Amino acid sequence: MGSFELLLDSCDRVVHLLGTDEVADQWSAPSALAEWSVGGLAGHLARSAFNLERALDHPAPPSQPLASAVEYYAGSEKHDADSPVGRRIRELGDIDAGGGQGELVARFAGSIKKLRQWRPHGQPVLLFHTAMAVPECATACLLELVVHSDDLAISAGVQTPGFDPAALDLVMTTLAGISAHRHGAMNVIRSLSRPSRVSDVSAF
Repeated sequence: MGSFELLLDSCDRVVHLLGTDEVADQWSAPSALAEWSVGGLAGHLARSAFNLERALDHPAPPSQPLASAVEYYAGSEKHDADSPVGRRIRELGDIDAGGGQGELVARFAGSIKKLRQWRPHGQPVLLFHTAMAVPECATACLLELVVHSDDLAISAGVQTPGFDPAALDLVMTTLAGISAHRHGAMNVIRSLSRPSRVSDVSAF
């Protein structure tokens, strides 16, 4: 499967998590992420599908250079939870979660259905003003989906969804690429083989 199909498959595996009683019971409670509520985190997670759906409706100008998923993230500054960008990201998650769990799950399932109806055309798209080929855009959204699914599962005290190994491999490769851009490839290698020699090589 390509990244687009892996994202759809992964979204299917996340629907149950979003709809669990544990998530509902803690909707307004703090999540495992600083400054995030469980509901806001669920809304942010669902944006993995919403953002790709929106991107597919926005073709990139032919003259705009294309970025890979790694370049998209590596070119962005790290933002603290209290930064203006961090606050805006939380606000958007809260907005998407504003209708409650049932409404969010229904919108998420509807977005998956619309994405399944999309037919490849080779036209690059815009993801937050960045031009990307659709497979790279899907990879960026898949990374968000997998990472935040784990955040949400831990927040709610439930099991993280079991993703296709190919999806996890793509996310790991992308995270390693982002880290290499930020900290140098050798430092990423050291973090995996000799962790005492490096401090922080996180992608985000």
